[in-house]
Amino acid sequence: MRRTGIVVLVIVLILVVGAELFLFARLKGCVAEQVAANGERDVAQAVMPGQGAADQYANAAGSVQITAAPELPPPAAATDVPLPTETPSTPAPTAEPAPTPIPATATPVPTAEPTPTAVPSSAGSCASSTGTALELNVDWSTQALGNGMVRVYVTGRVGSYTLDVTNTSVTVDLAGQSTVCQVGSILIGEDVYTVSDLFSTYLDVPAGTVGTLTVDWFFNGSYSGVDLPHIIAAGTVTC
Repeated sequence: MRRTGIVVLVIVLILVVGAELFLFARLKGCVAEQVAANGERDVAQAVMPGQGAADQYANAAGSVQITAAPELPPPAAATDVPLPTETPSTPAPTAEPAPTPIPATATPVPTAEPTPTAVPSSAGSCASSTGTALELNVDWSTQALGNGMVRVYVTGRVGSYTLDVTNTSVTVDLAGQSTVCQVGSILIGEDVYTVSDLFSTYLDVPAGTVGTLTVDWFFNGSYSGVDLPHIIAAGTVTC
């Protein structure tokens, strides 16, 4: 407690001394202002012997008129200064990639098929021999195909009086090549000699072929009392 009291006393003394110094400085400033205003007035203070510093300070205070310090204008209110707005930069346009050129593809031109070269054709005919009025007549002709082959066209006709035939067939053979033709119904109703178409076909054989053309009609019947299982016509063909 004693120590705390000493600290408080020291603080009070410091405050008192500071206040006196501040008051003395303020009085000194006021005196200087008064002297400057009046110009001719002198301030003279006599210091009596034996008088202490406190008396001198009192006399000086009594002869000086203290004026109030002028009031300072209130500080201006702070205003918010707007920060500059940063303008967004416009991005540069991106160049579009150039399209990749597509190479032109040539359209293939279709190759024309070779046309068979026409050459002079040979032709001929042959006939069967049944000993009756029923006969098989065959005609043939040739045409070169231009590729080392010859086409042989063969047609057959039947000549007869009254005839009624169904479901028969004809085999055509030349130089190892053969073909079979199915024959439909043949009906000759009048007692008049009539020639009717029987079949038509062709065979392809190598050029230069010389062979026997054989036409076999599988008749498998009888005519005028004669059994005729086959009716055959044959002849030589030169290609």
